[in-house]
Amino acid sequence: MTAGRKKIDISVCIATFRRPKKLRRLLKSLEIAIKNVEARVEIIVVDNDAACSAKESVAHISNQMQNLHYFSEPVQNISLARNRALAQAEGHWIAFVDDDEIVEPNWLRAYWTYQKTHAADGYFGPVLPRMEEKSPLWFDAELLFHRPRFETGTRLFDKMRTGNAFIQADVFTNERFNPKYGLSGGGDAIYFALRANENRVFLWNDAAITYEIYPKERMKLSWLMQRYFRAGLNYSAFRLQQKHNRMLILTKAVVVLLFFSFTLIFRFFQSPAKGVLQFLRMCMQIGHLAACFNVVYYEYK
Repeated sequence: MTAGRKKIDISVCIATFRRPKKLRRLLKSLEIAIKNVEARVEIIVVDNDAACSAKESVAHISNQMQNLHYFSEPVQNISLARNRALAQAEGHWIAFVDDDEIVEPNWLRAYWTYQKTHAADGYFGPVLPRMEEKSPLWFDAELLFHRPRFETGTRLFDKMRTGNAFIQADVFTNERFNPKYGLSGGGDAIYFALRANENRVFLWNDAAITYEIYPKERMKLSWLMQRYFRAGLNYSAFRLQQKHNRMLILTKAVVVLLFFSFTLIFRFFQSPAKGVLQFLRMCMQIGHLAACFNVVYYEYK
């Protein structure tokens, strides 16, 4: 720990890749959030682009924000970028947020005050969807981008990710994010699920809200199909690594896929959005099946 930064309470860690405008938007929202919390905060930005595309955005706003630090991780791998951020962070707490999000003004304060009265190894909060542009009629952001949301204080054992997290730094002392998942995605969810299995205590804080801003290209069915397929594949691949029964996973995926296939038209009659959601859930089941046959899919390559 360096002498100039040894009194940091919170390190906000951001891994970014070729999203300079979105990064700037996030940093502006963080500027407000930092002013609203009575804690010593630094921001660690790790650029995972070898061309350093985020450097100018950080430099543009660094004069307005104290303790904003830029680092480069030239090897394209989101796990390596997150680990680089952890290596540079000096805070007792590590806050994670994605570069395509913005935070509410009281985001950090919600975590900071809650941890003082509810001891845990870490906390997670909701990531709510927002669209950059008007969406087509078949597109329902609340349905298609829904993430589980819990009552504040709920203990979590899975469904945790770095999109909105507040974790004690000592959680990362012995284990870091696995580079194996650096191109496929899902490594953050796997990391925290493993720590929960080691009896680390993670709680939900529903007051610590961030928003993921979805651009026009994410309203395309092709993009959504890939995202749902990857989610199913990564989830079942992890379960297989934990020695779950391969045949049971495969059989369940086949049964659910057949059920969804037979009821797909009915869902479209209910509404176009529900029909699309059911179709995407079919893509997720195909991902479960693919995991059973050891298929590897690199979403970020």
